[in-house]
Amino acid sequence: MANDRIERIRMLVELAEKELETAQSYLAAQEQTYHQHKEQLDSLTDYQKGYLEALSRPSDTNTTQIHTNQAFLTKVNEAIVTQRHQVAALEDSREEARQHWIQKRAHHQALNRLLEKLEKNETRRLDKQEQKMLDELASQAGSRRLF
Repeated sequence: MANDRIERIRMLVELAEKELETAQSYLAAQEQTYHQHKEQLDSLTDYQKGYLEALSRPSDTNTTQIHTNQAFLTKVNEAIVTQRHQVAALEDSREEARQHWIQKRAHHQALNRLLEKLEKNETRRLDKQEQKMLDELASQAGSRRLF
């Protein structure tokens, strides 16, 4: 009876371990995607700074070039805003994945502790049962010697 319960809990531990591994993989994928998009944002920001620095140097530019440069900077700024929104959304998604992983880890740890406790209790029960049998055998052997 106790062994059946231990086996059921052991199966639950294995299932929880698989769920934990899945949550870890998902979290790792979310981390990677977040970092890729963050790097893209950093690159865009660096590019914008470099472009602005190049424009701030004195040069012979006409009005058409100025308008072209302003239009290009507007596009770069729009790309930066869009990328910032993506990074923020990915940061939220990454945090949700992290919270999910924390829950799965806690569940797995709790089931593991329960399994260990049940196994210890079963070992103690079997040890007591064995000791009782040995005591009975010793008692019987001692009483036989008396007769």
